[in-house]
Amino acid sequence: MESIKKQLSIEFKLLFRQPLYLVFSLIMPAMSLLMFGSMYQNMSYDGIDFFSMYIPSFAMIVLFAGAVYNTGNQIVADKEQKIYKRIMVTPIKLQRFIGVILFKNFVVSVSGFIILLIISNVFFRVQIGLDKLLFILVYLLFILFSLSIGIGLAILSNRINVYSTVMMILFMPMIIFSDATIPLAVFPELIQKLAFLNPLYHGNVVLRFFWSVETRAYYNTQLLPSLLFLLGVLILIYIIVFLNRKKLYEDY
Repeated sequence: MESIKKQLSIEFKLLFRQPLYLVFSLIMPAMSLLMFGSMYQNMSYDGIDFFSMYIPSFAMIVLFAGAVYNTGNQIVADKEQKIYKRIMVTPIKLQRFIGVILFKNFVVSVSGFIILLIISNVFFRVQIGLDKLLFILVYLLFILFSLSIGIGLAILSNRINVYSTVMMILFMPMIIFSDATIPLAVFPELIQKLAFLNPLYHGNVVLRFFWSVETRAYYNTQLLPSLLFLLGVLILIYIIVFLNRKKLYEDY
């Protein structure tokens, strides 16, 4: 237990020394909510108030940055430095070591989520009561799903420069075309159709569905296709991992 506490302490110290991780996981979603909320708080989205649509959206951004990007980035960097190979010849279990990393990113994702809820309540008087309990529970489960995606992508990646570059290139387009910041309806029809291939769009749909009665009615027909799409993405990643398991094991 002491070794776990020590590693967790080191992990958080390293986190605060890497401000880029905090920018995408905590600062950017919070600042975006403050900015867009101040600009559009009196607007509605197909009859549904702004915050019912965009609080789940910014929570989804926290998920992507905190659970997928940060997890994959750290694991790939550790692999490249052969840290896991050295750990495997020590009494420390590799699963436990990676588990601490996942727990840290779980905490980061929950922290970003709490910050969004506090901003919504304090600055914009959005009521966060017991009716949001289901939404909160779904978000916590979604963190575990996102961590699984992050692990899978990390297993398939061997070079931190390649992983970080690809993720950074994809990050902004995936956010822009997810309906999380700019309404998808303002884009050309072709872009709207392509957005249905964006996992963040489907994550957005799932989180919005569980926010309120109004959003459940609005996304009623879209929930199942979005859940199936996300599950398919996870299964596809781990099928590729399984098919390449011998080569991937050597990379550790």
